[in-house]
Amino acid sequence: LGCFVLKTGYVYGFLDGFLEWMREHGGLGVWAYIVMLVITSLIFIPPSILIFASGFIFRSIYGPFNGPLIALLSSYIGAILGGTIGFLRANYMTRDLIQILMRRYPIFRAVDRAMIRNSLRVMILMRLNCLIPFGVLNYVFGITGINVA
Repeated sequence: LGCFVLKTGYVYGFLDGFLEWMREHGGLGVWAYIVMLVITSLIFIPPSILIFASGFIFRSIYGPFNGPLIALLSSYIGAILGGTIGFLRANYMTRDLIQILMRRYPIFRAVDRAMIRNSLRVMILMRLNCLIPFGVLNYVFGITGINVA
């Protein structure tokens, strides 16, 4: 389905329209961009193109210094919100299934214990891996025993 959507151009058409709307609406465009980043992280669409484009769009609206700074801060806020919502959604929706799998398969217990024991180290190492999208990692961390704090 993803290949079909990308090949037909619906995503590119929507993205172009959204970026143009952001350019025309300034401050409201920043908030819409944050919401769009949250949505893309929840439905596993890589936000890379959107993040790069926001730097150019906000630079053209707010100038060469303020534009990239606004793009950076809004990208950070959107990524944090999207990651937290994805983590919480996975944690509360699928934790029971993981507990069943941990009773059956010892490897799940071992991974869960490692994540609980060394959560920060494992999380940083996993985030440095560019092969696993952040949206997927949010759900992986959500189904382990790691808490939000």
